[in-house]
Amino acid sequence: MHINEFLKQENREALASELTKEGLFELTPETIRGNQYNVFVSAPKNLHDYFQFGTIHGEWDFLAYEDESYSYQEVLRMAAGLAHVLVEIMG
Repeated sequence: MHINEFLKQENREALASELTKEGLFELTPETIRGNQYNVFVSAPKNLHDYFQFGTIHGEWDFLAYEDESYSYQEVLRMAAGLAHVLVEIMG
């Protein structure tokens, strides 16, 4: 789809409808702090679950910006170090 076609609302809605059917991008309504949101059904429920993906794909790029990149394994190691400092040192 060319970008000009994507700018038309009916095309955006059609694409959103296809992406949110059963599967990776499926949405469901959920009330959070009294507000109604559409949330991903298959999204991790917390940061721990999110980072578990990295244990499977440790060598994949997790974060890249300009000429810097960090693998899942590197980010998990840094997050574990931060968690240790917060719990054991900072209390």
